[in-house]
Amino acid sequence: MKKITFIKCSTVICAMLLSLMLFSCATTEPSSKVTPAKENTQEQTSKAETSSEEKSDKPAPVKAVPTITYKGRGVKIEAEEMLLEGSSLYKDSNASKGYAIKLPEHSIAKCKVVLSPGTWECLVSEQAFNTNKSELFVNISGTYYKVYPSNPPLGTWELTTRSPIYIHLDQETTLNVSINADSPYETGSGGMNIDYIQFVRTN
Repeated sequence: MKKITFIKCSTVICAMLLSLMLFSCATTEPSSKVTPAKENTQEQTSKAETSSEEKSDKPAPVKAVPTITYKGRGVKIEAEEMLLEGSSLYKDSNASKGYAIKLPEHSIAKCKVVLSPGTWECLVSEQAFNTNKSELFVNISGTYYKVYPSNPPLGTWELTTRSPIYIHLDQETTLNVSINADSPYETGSGGMNIDYIQFVRTN
């Protein structure tokens, strides 16, 4: 009887030890499987952050005509800061802030500018690719001015110094300004790129 009792006890002990070993193995295995999942999550998060940073570099599209007030002697308005109609934004490392717009036929870029009393010179930074197709129009409060850069050279950013616009104001004035591929009186050439428009007070 004593031997039988001893055997039963040892059997019970062996069974308990075996179950403990199985339990410890079962609890340790899942912890090693959790780590890669966490790493994958971190990788996905970092990729998402990177892609969102890249997207944030591009200026948000303007949804209403902006009003810009002069600073100091003048003001420069980036084309991507204007309300665009029919024109598209693209990245250009040679443009003043890394972006410019394409100005196809019948397209417009609009803004409002508040200028102080005095005489102002208005120039556009334009990139033309064809001497015979480099004209565009600047509409200032209903008056259209034809402007164009010096040709040649072609394919580089130039101010329209061959055809400057001069405006004299007796008091502070808000001007409606637009860069147009054409005017009501003449069809423009289209196909140019625009970086910015600037107003500089000459006196």
